[in-house]
Amino acid sequence: MLAKSAALAAVLAAPASAAVVVPDSGTTNYEFYWAGGLGPIDGIDGVGDPDWSLTLTSASDVSITARDGFILGDAFELLVGGAYVPWTTIGTTAQGYFQATYQASLAAGSYLFSLRLSALAPGFTTGGAFASFTVTPTVVPLPAAGLLLIGALGSLVALRRRKTA
Repeated sequence: MLAKSAALAAVLAAPASAAVVVPDSGTTNYEFYWAGGLGPIDGIDGVGDPDWSLTLTSASDVSITARDGFILGDAFELLVGGAYVPWTTIGTTAQGYFQATYQASLAAGSYLFSLRLSALAPGFTTGGAFASFTVTPTVVPLPAAGLLLIGALGSLVALRRRKTA
């Protein structure tokens, strides 16, 4: 019963629409836009989805980059699940446009990412920019003891075959 309640709460808390990031597709690029000045973006890839959703079936390294590219002066903030998170790196492109990257190792689960406009190019209240998501499943290394065990078992099998021959 508790699991059903949690699942229902997750569905009710989910946004009405969000652009879906497919985890196994390498790097996925998006164009996003705004038309109302500072605050949340208005849409992604020409659709009114103001958020990105990502569902991970296993632990993964996630990298998100936001980059302006049209008019100097725009800047963005990142929210994960509605909470602000600091960019891992923040700076500008060679042309002087805002560019920031967030990198994290995330556990299996569902995540909601949002961008907010925190600075505007002088004289503008509308604009567009780019975002990219790169999702890489975390590799779980096989412990050295496991390799030794496999080698020892293989040696025992070889010795047994040798004795019976």
